Amino acid sequence: MRYTLDELCRLIDHTNLRPDATHEDLARLCDEAVRYHFRMVAVNQVQSAFCAARLAGTDVHTGAAISFPLGQTSIASKVFDTKDALSQGANEIDYVVNLTEVKAGRWDYVEREMREVVSVCDEAHVPSKVIFECCLLSQEEKLALCRIAREVGPTFVKTSTGFSTGGATVADVRLMRANVGEKVQVKAAGGIRTADDFLAMVAAGATRVGCSKSIPIVEELRRRMAEAGRDYVELSPAWHAAGATRRKGGPMNQEERRRRLIEALKAEREEYAGIVVPTDERRQRDQVRVLLNVRPPAPASEELLAAQDDYLSHLAEERGVIRPDDLPFSDEGICVWRGDITRLAADAVVNSANDQMMGCFEPLCGCVDSAIHTQAGLQLRADCYHFMMEQGHAEPAGGAKITYA
Repeated sequence: MRYTLDELCRLIDHTNLRPDATHEDLARLCDEAVRYHFRMVAVNQVQSAFCAARLAGTDVHTGAAISFPLGQTSIASKVFDTKDALSQGANEIDYVVNLTEVKAGRWDYVEREMREVVSVCDEAHVPSKVIFECCLLSQEEKLALCRIAREVGPTFVKTSTGFSTGGATVADVRLMRANVGEKVQVKAAGGIRTADDFLAMVAAGATRVGCSKSIPIVEELRRRMAEAGRDYVELSPAWHAAGATRRKGGPMNQEERRRRLIEALKAEREEYAGIVVPTDERRQRDQVRVLLNVRPPAPASEELLAAQDDYLSHLAEERGVIRPDDLPFSDEGICVWRGDITRLAADAVVNSANDQMMGCFEPLCGCVDSAIHTQAGLQLRADCYHFMMEQGHAEPAGGAKITYA
């Protein structure tokens, strides 16, 4: 996808959240944002009136940080501060979630907090951003917050405050992009200091980037464009985990579906961030198999399942389906057949060896279990896991279970 310099500038929230920022610093921040045509200035809530007045008559927004940077204030306090910032001229809100309640697993509280703050912003017709502080969260906590955001529908989810132990990572941006749904956007913030950092976040799926080094980043991009003799930067598109169309429209081909599925699987685990998608088809197919083979029976996002089902259903069409009517059955209704079991239109597969029913976790194993679970998709392993937890004992050889998958 191509971006002009101005289009890249419009992705930037020009930031000064330092507690010792002076009026001169804030005036400079606003003037720079107007000159470079940044989307917003990000400031502490109490500076909303000053910046809004300085930016009056421009299309640069004033973004107020609420309960920043710790998030350790009550819901009522966050709602009050949001309303106060809006009354002082702020027209975007970034608030920090209550990490104590996240760590306690009090998801009802976290959801109520998000709904109340987002509701105030929606009523005022201003963008809302929910700051996760990903560096302090487990993978499961990030996914839980993504699921809540998907339900509540803030304008953005945001990686970090930039004031904790770490900032934005490509892995976190990908994970958030893959799990919040198409209606919620992703903002990357914290530690983004170079043009390469910035471009990596955009390529990963961020549609807003908060940084204090905005001007050096833009000037470096300007220099690169001039050296290349063109007025744009071209980035490989972020492969979305939802929908069966390309970003520019039109149906996907199977390679695009395969890449989309790989990116959705990579987004689940931070340690997968460095995995490079191969260019040839065979290795891409193997990469899909490996990622599916080793994945535990954990909950999967709707986007991941949509990407998987889209790819596997088209793969089944390509390979063809063998139906019972095509097989040479004896008068007794028995057929001995040799071939690819995953192509059979069978109603049931009898467990022959794996007494845990969850398939083989060995990457690229040639066993029957591995083939069945790869082609059936993640839902089969999840269903089998729930059966095993409920029955509390190994499945005897020759037994059968009816799953939802």
